[in-house]
Amino acid sequence: MNYVLFRRDSHCAEPVFHWGVLFGEVAEVFDKMSTVGKIITCKAAVCQKYGEPLVIEEIQVAPPKSGEVRIKVISCGVCHSDCNYASGSLGDISGQLPIILGHEVSGVVESCGEGVTEVQEGDHVILTAIAQCRNCKVCNGTGNFNCRNAKEVNVPSKGNLLDGSTRFSSGGTDLHHFMGVSGYTEYTVSPKFMVTKVPHELPLEKVCIFGCCIMTGYFSAVHKAAVTSGSTCAVFGLGGIGLAAVMGCRNNGANRIIAVDTNPDKFPIAKSLGATDYLNPNEYDRPIEDVIVEMTDGGCEFTFECVGSRKVIESAFRSSDPSVGVTMIVGVPPQDDNKIEICTMDMLGGRVLMSAILGGYKVHDGIKRLSQEYVAGIIDIDPFITGHMPLEKINDAFKRLVEGKCIRTVIDIGRY
Repeated sequence: MNYVLFRRDSHCAEPVFHWGVLFGEVAEVFDKMSTVGKIITCKAAVCQKYGEPLVIEEIQVAPPKSGEVRIKVISCGVCHSDCNYASGSLGDISGQLPIILGHEVSGVVESCGEGVTEVQEGDHVILTAIAQCRNCKVCNGTGNFNCRNAKEVNVPSKGNLLDGSTRFSSGGTDLHHFMGVSGYTEYTVSPKFMVTKVPHELPLEKVCIFGCCIMTGYFSAVHKAAVTSGSTCAVFGLGGIGLAAVMGCRNNGANRIIAVDTNPDKFPIAKSLGATDYLNPNEYDRPIEDVIVEMTDGGCEFTFECVGSRKVIESAFRSSDPSVGVTMIVGVPPQDDNKIEICTMDMLGGRVLMSAILGGYKVHDGIKRLSQEYVAGIIDIDPFITGHMPLEKINDAFKRLVEGKCIRTVIDIGRY
């Protein structure tokens, strides 16, 4: 790197110092010299016990091993899956306690382990809780879940990285990884399969939600369910994922999009993303599926359950057209109430019930597509982000989400 201490202009007799350039570049070099290959001490929000607030702790983050990447976290979205895990409703399917949650992560590559060629120091990246190694039967097939080379971090996860160990510790105690990602920390380590490079022009303080919220809802509509032009759709639940599904239905040409939620404050956002009709189940004295079947002359071609509720799944299914209806299960119900009841006869006419992780789209390919569509103005993520908070306010962000007072709160952790 070439440092310019000063220059002498032909118009100026005195030297003109470039202190900003000098200090900026030197600071960057010393920052790298002080961290690469070494243990980093930083702050993180740790889930110590189910049902209790996350604890802000000083932790140690070890250097990446072979095939791993250490990332300086810039931002991390707050998803219901994080809240549900912290409450204990998901059991131990995604790791062990104590654990660092957060899985909608954007950041900058701090260093790479041996054998990592996909990204390099300084790259802007988005992390996903699903891997794509591009080199196994699953990743080369039609699905995008259970990458054969990422079994250790797949759901159900043991809370470690691929070699069965962890890169986090605090006071000599190991801290576990959340689905191979862990974003509520200033630095994290992930397998290279879960790290996707994105253009520097993307705002990292926003596009972190590509990693779950946008990808899950949007690709459920445009890819897995493959909403058709001119169709009628119903989206149950207008959180971040449901609103992304609304946007996907619109972008695939749906003629009518019915937004269903018990919180009418979300209807204006749904309208801005393409919804045409709005239903609050609390305003009716009969099942909401009966209302939808009546207003659509027999049912919708596509319905999306984006709540994570057994009862809502059943309502979404019964809201679909008996002959051509496709119902997409997008939400994740709690473990103690995830058995749905559907009559076989209701499926024999042609109804389809399906589901997929992250909308069934390969994660690296999906992040690339979302990045391109964001730059082109095809998708808009500003309506989804209803607030920013520092890491120290993580429990307040959880509370706001559980109480339905936001769509997506982004935790701002670092700068770039």
